[in-house]
Amino acid sequence: MPQDNNSNDATPKQKPKKLPLPIKLVVGAVAGVVGTSCIFPIDMVKTRLQDAKGLVTNPVTVATQILRNEGIGGFYSGLGANLIGVTPEKAIKLAANEFFRELFEKEDGSIALHHEMVAGASAGICQVIATNPMEITKIRLQMQATLPLAERQTMLQVVSSLG
Repeated sequence: MPQDNNSNDATPKQKPKKLPLPIKLVVGAVAGVVGTSCIFPIDMVKTRLQDAKGLVTNPVTVATQILRNEGIGGFYSGLGANLIGVTPEKAIKLAANEFFRELFEKEDGSIALHHEMVAGASAGICQVIATNPMEITKIRLQMQATLPLAERQTMLQVVSSLG
C-alpha cells in the first residue's frame, strides 16, 4: 500500500501561531468599523422607534421618514462619534477575549467550555466599560434631527454637555 506523505499522525500537532497584540488590536478595530458602518442605519431606525413613544410602530415608516426628511445621510447621523468609540472598543474586546482565552488554554490549544465563558464575559466587561460613554453620545447625536434647529448640538457640544 502506498504511503501517504501528507499524513502526520505520528508527529504531534503544532499549536497555531499566536498573533501579536498590535495585530489583534488592528483586526478588532477594522472589524468594528466595518460592522458598525453596515448596521448603523438599522440602529438609527431602532433609536427613532424608541423615541416615538409608541406613536409610530412600523420601522419601514420610520426609515421612509428619515430618508424623506434627512436624505440618505440621515441614516448615518452620529456615525462619526460612534466610530470614534467603537473602533477602540472592538479592538479592546477582541484583544481581551484572546488574552483571556490564552490564559486558560491547555498545552494542546484546547479550552474548557467554562473557561471560554469566563474569557468572553471578561472581554464583555472590558467592552462595556469602553462602550457606555460612546453609546450615550451616539444616541444623543441620533436624536439631534428631532430637535428644533436652535436646540441641535454638534458632537463636540454633546460631549461637552455630558462632561
